[in-house]
Amino acid sequence: MNDHGYPGPGGRKSLIAGIGALVVAGLVTLVLLLAGVFSSDASATPRDQVKKLLEATKAHDVGAAKKVLCVADQGLAAQFVGHRRRRLEEDSGSALKTYAITSVRTSGTAGEASFTITDGSGRQASATVPLRKERGTWKVCPRASS
Repeated sequence: MNDHGYPGPGGRKSLIAGIGALVVAGLVTLVLLLAGVFSSDASATPRDQVKKLLEATKAHDVGAAKKVLCVADQGLAAQFVGHRRRRLEEDSGSALKTYAITSVRTSGTAGEASFTITDGSGRQASATVPLRKERGTWKVCPRASS
């Protein structure tokens, strides 16, 4: 420090180095965010993904359903959610009202989840769907064999 309270010549170098380190850390964080390293889908558990699919079905949200389906099965989102929407117009009791995820098992990059759904009329159905990890993220893959 000099007599005026400002850093001397050596202090400026430390200040510039500190600012440079902050800029580099910010750029690294930005690159990782853009690459999806910190995305919520990448850290979602298989159970989370099944829940998201069932919630999307309940809300008739094709876009949300596609986000949790395997790439090969994304066409099913529009078919299934669209079919459910048409059936709703014909039979108001057919909408998914509640669900219970009864089990989720994984081994490596594959697994399966079982759940029971109840519609507005009180009818229940159970299903088991295959799960796969695609690009580091768990996905629901109805057409895959477990």
